Amino acid sequence: MVVGAYEQQRRMNVDIHASPQEIEGQALIELAGRLSQAVENVETDGEHLKEQVRLNWRVWTIIQSYLVDKDCELPGEIRDNLLSLTRFIDQQTIEFLLDMDVSRIPSLININRQIGAGLLKDPAEARAEEVARQAKGEGVNDNNHGEVGPVPNVVSSSSRKKVTVTRIQGG
Repeated sequence: MVVGAYEQQRRMNVDIHASPQEIEGQALIELAGRLSQAVENVETDGEHLKEQVRLNWRVWTIIQSYLVDKDCELPGEIRDNLLSLTRFIDQQTIEFLLDMDVSRIPSLININRQIGAGLLKDPAEARAEEVARQAKGEGVNDNNHGEVGPVPNVVSSSSRKKVTVTRIQGG
């Protein structure tokens, strides 16, 4: 239904004229917000948190499938790092679904926010930040908070495999 699709689009605040990279960044940030809100309401609606965690897992599975595709154009090191991250997300998600330990969710929220923000950055700005961190001797994960550091935006929308996003279900 067209009205339903419009409402879904409005609720997600996704710019329909954005590049695939920007849409992915917006989707990850939207998922972080959904997870965060679900954690806040877990006492009254634990099932909603499970739904949001499963939705997050589905999105990351789609990302993982792109990363293992033979046509993936990401540089090997970045691809390998993102694959490691997807394995961590798989592990955290499975463990959460087994034990419902809400303390596992903040790491998923943080990953979504960090990767989403990295995808939304201008490539030149992200590269300048990376060069500045390297000049200071900092690594991508050297922030002393157990968080994922800023993600350099090394993939331009023109070099990315075209991804069609129809809608994200579950919210």
